[in-house]
Amino acid sequence: MLFFSHTFSVVTWSLDVVFAMNYGGEVQKYQISPYAGMPLSVLSFANEDISPTLQLIHRTRKSEFSLQFTYNPSSLSKGVFDDIDYDIAREFSSVENTYSQVDIRSKANIIKTGWRILYTFDKWFMTYLNMKMYWRLGYYYATTSYLVKDAKQWYPTGEEFYSNNGRVGKQSTSYDSEINARSISGEVLRYDTRFHGPVVGAKTHFNLKRHWVQLGVLWSPLLTIEDRDYHVLRDKMSHSLHEGFLLGGNVNLNVALFNRMDLQILCFLNYIKGSSGAQTQTTYTDSNLLIVQSQVGSIPHSFYAVQYGLRLGLIYEF
Repeated sequence: MLFFSHTFSVVTWSLDVVFAMNYGGEVQKYQISPYAGMPLSVLSFANEDISPTLQLIHRTRKSEFSLQFTYNPSSLSKGVFDDIDYDIAREFSSVENTYSQVDIRSKANIIKTGWRILYTFDKWFMTYLNMKMYWRLGYYYATTSYLVKDAKQWYPTGEEFYSNNGRVGKQSTSYDSEINARSISGEVLRYDTRFHGPVVGAKTHFNLKRHWVQLGVLWSPLLTIEDRDYHVLRDKMSHSLHEGFLLGGNVNLNVALFNRMDLQILCFLNYIKGSSGAQTQTTYTDSNLLIVQSQVGSIPHSFYAVQYGLRLGLIYEF
């Protein structure tokens, strides 16, 4: 890489500004399991998007500081929401049949927005042949917001739940397949998730004349995962909290183009898992969510996510 730098005594500074576009996607899955090994509800969001990234990099002879911001605009995202509710009394004979649970499938399009912010400090610790090795410290923060609209809902067993004057039960329905699904127009669900925690890792740097390649790994053993979902049609709010981990990696190729300008080609993959979480579900009597009707807490909850993408960017070296 070609540097433009200025030296005061023994201090050398430089600043690289990266503007890039990412093409990739994300899959998030949320699962409620009131009994061990018995999922009651599984929600999943899968989307593909194009998102811009701005990255600032400050390098010294033996270290590197990086701060990057990635934004997911709703206009450049498309995806699908799936919800599976199980009649666990039908699936597991050990569970009492309360007649208040049925097999339900839901599917809808989603609108996603969000941010990812990653700060890293890389410190050189050894050189082997043409390869430099760094250890890494940093912090990861991300948010995602999903808006679910215009859903389809059906009942695979041909039975749906009903409630009448306190009596609950099941009745036959013609909405028994995706082709014969019931249509629910308008907003159905809003789902907001936040991730944050410290990261550690390692990075290798290979020089190839005027070009270079980097391989990086990041791990967060103390990732906090928090989500809130608002069931619009039922005036119901759920809140979950997890302690989990993040494991991510990337391959970064830097190609020299002109004086002070390089091309960045980067592939990345992140896996996030939250387990042993707990969810609290609160139902309100009004759409303003002011008066609580009922509340159920300590519901076992788990979370999984995969983020992936290809990044193309230009680096300007000040």
